[in-house]
Amino acid sequence: MNRLRACGRVMAQGQDGKVDRVRIHVREGVAYASGLCVCANGWLCPVCGAKIRAKRANEIAIGVANLIMSGGSAWMVTFTVRHAKGHALAERSKRSTTHSGNSETA
Repeated sequence: MNRLRACGRVMAQGQDGKVDRVRIHVREGVAYASGLCVCANGWLCPVCGAKIRAKRANEIAIGVANLIMSGGSAWMVTFTVRHAKGHALAERSKRSTTHSGNSETA
């Protein structure tokens, strides 16, 4: 949790253990800072999460484009488990990972 709390707010330490300096860069009309800690937690941090999602989306786009250009096809699908407000998450997760039959009954 300390890394998450420090993300983008605390100066990063260099390889020698000393705190470096924060630098502001401008590239193509966009400003950004370097020399700050990053948590790299794509699930909990909105800033790192956005960066990770953007990178993964680009990787997927390139991979799908290459597949299509070589004559293949691709589908993006999402599967969900039927659930209701009163269902316990732990029980639903356990059943969905261990169930091998009809997903309607999971």
